[in-house]
Amino acid sequence: MIVELFGLPASGKTTLAKQWEHQGWTRVRLRSRRAIFFYFSLFFFHHPLKTIRLFFLILRFTGGIARGYLKITNLFFYNLALYQKATRYKKVVLDQGPHQILLSLFEHEQSSQTLESVTRLLPRPSMLLVLSTDEKTRAVRLAERRVLPREQFGKTSALQFAKVSEKHFLLMQSYLREQSFVKVVPDSAMPEEVVYNTWSYVTFARMPTEKAHGVSIAHMCHSFGTLGKSVQLVIPKRKNPIKESVFEYYGIPENFDVVELPVADLLGGGFSHSIFFFIQRLLFLQSVKKYSPKPGVIYTRDAEIAYAFRKSRHVVYEAHRMPRGVFGWLTLSLVREVALVVCNSKGTETAFNNRGVVNTLVAPNGFDPALFSSPLSSRDELGLPEGFLALYVGSDQAWKGIDVFRAAAKENPEIHHVIVGGRTKKIEGNLVEMGVVPAHLVPRYIRHADVVVVPNTEMSEESVQFTSPIKLFEYLGAGKPIIASDVSSIREILNEKTAYFVRAGEVEALAHAISTLKQTPSQRESLAQESKKLGLTYTWDSRAKKIVDSL
Repeated sequence: MIVELFGLPASGKTTLAKQWEHQGWTRVRLRSRRAIFFYFSLFFFHHPLKTIRLFFLILRFTGGIARGYLKITNLFFYNLALYQKATRYKKVVLDQGPHQILLSLFEHEQSSQTLESVTRLLPRPSMLLVLSTDEKTRAVRLAERRVLPREQFGKTSALQFAKVSEKHFLLMQSYLREQSFVKVVPDSAMPEEVVYNTWSYVTFARMPTEKAHGVSIAHMCHSFGTLGKSVQLVIPKRKNPIKESVFEYYGIPENFDVVELPVADLLGGGFSHSIFFFIQRLLFLQSVKKYSPKPGVIYTRDAEIAYAFRKSRHVVYEAHRMPRGVFGWLTLSLVREVALVVCNSKGTETAFNNRGVVNTLVAPNGFDPALFSSPLSSRDELGLPEGFLALYVGSDQAWKGIDVFRAAAKENPEIHHVIVGGRTKKIEGNLVEMGVVPAHLVPRYIRHADVVVVPNTEMSEESVQFTSPIKLFEYLGAGKPIIASDVSSIREILNEKTAYFVRAGEVEALAHAISTLKQTPSQRESLAQESKKLGLTYTWDSRAKKIVDSL
């Protein structure tokens, strides 16, 4: 990520760059003609036509090589070489970059059309910070320097430059404000106020969605906003059976923007083959690049998005698993250069670390305490039976153990077993399936449960190693006694004080655990108290703060 500082002489560019350098940013310098020649040659190799056009444009405004030798040397060769060297680093602040040409080139006022023609040829940084230093402060600093700006150009040229640039600066500032990569900031602006203050959560996901990842996406956007960040959720515009807005469906305040980008909706049009899924992802990527999210942090769960913006933005990639085979290799290749990989579990982090990706942070999923503080609905209102109630929340993917829970219901005919989620909605004896329920209503069902279940099987790596089930954290948030499969992904969060563990995939063991807790109210109460205390550490807000602090 390259942040370029732009402003009049004595506006504080160098001082600010040094302060950023103390916070871990690289301040690039070129200390020899050989280095200038080397990096300028690299820049020319990458941008030959633009370089030639820019050279002749500068030549035109300097009056030829003989008259404008020093300007051409400093503004053209040095600044472009400096920018090329900056591309080698992850976080760079430039106090003398290519856009300084806009200030130092002209000795007469120019139109916005001329400024635009020059700007189009300049390499574009991730962010251009225009320093809005007041004139009194600048005058004091210039007096302290006891030199005129650009004194090496000669006294006459320096006086002309000072007069023209100060008068011309407001026009350029007005023009630059219209560019999406430009921010006007004070000369004391720090990275956390500028670079880390604007967050774009970019995802291919259909939003809102019945699937659990939608809960995480919506609540993380809200939590980043709660931390004072300027947040936008960037998603494709797709056909959606859910008609509520993101805020209505997930029950969260409107503290971030939702940007829907037009994309050919192949999946919504009935083209469900994986090749169409791949094509639509590529189309969305092109749409995002054309839209160009705001300068700052890009947060994404999509490896191709992470790769596309790894150089121009501060990219955070959220990983929920390590794919097998060629897809795993491809994922690693795409996200290796991002600023941070947020892993939902220790198992996910281990998988990335073992393959050479070390800039990782473990941040399991969470829950929203506000959804558990509303008045309690009646069981009759929710369609729940009276009596002792065991509850499972989640989809009907086999590895999540929903069939194990269904089978356990047959072993305990006197206990009501309720499933919230899944594709079916029916009642069969003591088994009640509620079907899909809007995300913000799920906590209402959990709060009525006597015991809650995480019945993962051992049939997949996803279940044993990678998963971080949102239902688990909602169970904790509700302070419910938990029965959980004894697999490592769940053991990362729970222990014997907070859960009753059973062998994964064993129907008899799960049925026995439910029956045992029904008969031992004191054990249920102990587990509930411990789970409630543990839940306080796993809110969406605390997860967001952990991620923000790591940057």
